[in-house]
Amino acid sequence: MNFSIISSFIIGTILLVSLVKVNLSLVGNSMDAMYDQVAKIHVNSIATLVSHDFRKMGYGLTGGSLQEATPSRITFQGDLDDDGLVDMVSWEWDKTQHVTETSNPNDYVLLRIVNGKSTPIKMGVIRFELSYYDKLNQPTAIIEEVRGIRVRLLSESADPVGSKYMKASWEKKFVPLNIEN
Repeated sequence: MNFSIISSFIIGTILLVSLVKVNLSLVGNSMDAMYDQVAKIHVNSIATLVSHDFRKMGYGLTGGSLQEATPSRITFQGDLDDDGLVDMVSWEWDKTQHVTETSNPNDYVLLRIVNGKSTPIKMGVIRFELSYYDKLNQPTAIIEEVRGIRVRLLSESADPVGSKYMKASWEKKFVPLNIEN
């Protein structure tokens, strides 16, 4: 056999294997980016809904609007849709309800309850924390003293990329004008 044919075959094989490896790397990177973007979209969707509800806390109400305030649950009153009727709103991160539709073992159901109607949010929430602050911006557990609420949200992708889940987080402090109890 001719040496140049053998060397051409070897070089061609090396180039082909290199191209396959580059292609696999690009596919892996695009999967990372896609799952990362999905996690960010989920956090943004939840954040939009939480922000809408928390901004309406106490509107259309005289007297105390905050009914319950724990690290994983909040219940308050407010006119959510500006129809003149006061709505009862709860947000609860239920660590007893795993999301069964995903392969992620860390995500739990986030519940939004408006006037008794429960809406389960199954968007990879692995943390939903509520912290409460008084008028001097000091942490408080006394519901009558609460003037500010900090929400921390962490979401992961539904499926792992390799062995890791893509994460996205959101945090915001609300100081509703009509919260006074």
